[in-house]
Amino acid sequence: MRSTIVAQKRSRPIPAEGGWGIVVVIAAHLKLAFLFGLMRGFGVLYLSWKTEFEASAKETAAVQSLITAVSCFSGAGLGISFNAGLVAVAMYFKRKYKVAHAVAFSGIGTGIMALPPVFQQLLDSYGWRGAVLVISAIVANVVVCGALLRPRYRRRSRRTETSHDFKKHDNVSGDSQEGITDIDHDPICDDESRSVMVTCSDSVDPQDGCTIPCRGPEIQTDKLHPVCEKSPVIKHLKRVSSELGLNIFLQSYRFSLLCLTLFEFSGPYAAFAVFIVPRAQSISKDGPVGTGVVTPSRAAFLISALGIGSLVGQLGNGLLISWKISAVNVSAACLFLCGVSSLLINADEYAVLVVASIVQGFSTGAFYAITVVLTRRFVGMGYFAICTGLFHIFMGVGMLSGPILAGWLFDETSSYNSVYYMLAGIYFICALQMLLVPLLKRLEPGMDIKPLDK
Repeated sequence: MRSTIVAQKRSRPIPAEGGWGIVVVIAAHLKLAFLFGLMRGFGVLYLSWKTEFEASAKETAAVQSLITAVSCFSGAGLGISFNAGLVAVAMYFKRKYKVAHAVAFSGIGTGIMALPPVFQQLLDSYGWRGAVLVISAIVANVVVCGALLRPRYRRRSRRTETSHDFKKHDNVSGDSQEGITDIDHDPICDDESRSVMVTCSDSVDPQDGCTIPCRGPEIQTDKLHPVCEKSPVIKHLKRVSSELGLNIFLQSYRFSLLCLTLFEFSGPYAAFAVFIVPRAQSISKDGPVGTGVVTPSRAAFLISALGIGSLVGQLGNGLLISWKISAVNVSAACLFLCGVSSLLINADEYAVLVVASIVQGFSTGAFYAITVVLTRRFVGMGYFAICTGLFHIFMGVGMLSGPILAGWLFDETSSYNSVYYMLAGIYFICALQMLLVPLLKRLEPGMDIKPLDK
């Protein structure tokens, strides 16, 4: 048998946070602005699509929900672009991650604030078909932003020594070896290196630093019955489960609860923007005498108001967490505010609708940004990328079902009030669920998380 011992020397220390990382934050901000401005801006086209195709509210809402939902749980289009930006920011920043994340995530508010008026202007000038063509060209700039994302490399010079006799150097897992001290298990890689430093003996230059190849982090699960362990099917299922990160749900109950909450949250989150424009335009038809006519441009401004609130909420969440306020408590408070603002939408005054939209944008923006921070705390940076993809699958399912359910309820009741009452109820349930996080922290097996990830 033969073995390879890699001696590694770092040519320079890890670069300080900043530098190209600032470019990555700006690129991630613009990517999110384009993507979420597109998703939320489609609410402006709701009545045009419904009239054009003579469709029900449920059918029209289903088309809009598919635009965002399919991308989230298929890993294509908007979904892969969204995840790439978040993971790139997390790779470049450790100590200043909260601030960098807040700046990047505020792009959601920027896009929701800026693009809906553009949607309305294009709709008035070119119709909904022409508007979609122009908007697609604008959003294509995410390709340029994506080109600015690049891995954060650590440069190294490597020297490889190959032993000609395995017994001469001893097994890596043995009691002793020449060049590498005792190791009784496979080393675990850190986030930025695919090798592990070990203590060197006198036979190896200590300035070079001794390393050995290492495996990626694994989640330990309970051992199965010996008969099951030998089954190739069971082994295959365990491997697939480990590769997909499904074992994480058994190790971090808090992350499991977060995914459930995001699934429930995403339904009203998507439905709110879909129905806010037709709800506003219904005031002059169904509201009390003297309420006044809400023009299409004024109705479209309500989505921009969502963006204004979202921008403030996403920037403010980093400040709140930096003040050592519990992120879990902040998220529960945000969900409660979401429910209150949904109730306010049932008022027949345009000014109240504007205030409700700003509060909704602030609370959803802050909560959505905090969930990414909580994900990193619950699972660590080693599993951050895969867990970001997992919770977006749950969000995709919620975004797909929420507007459809709300559209079905409107078809049955012909009342927007009943729709927003339902949305408020779901938000209140989500707020109560987040209060269970401290309890689950004491019950879960837990994961090996580095201090900088907390």
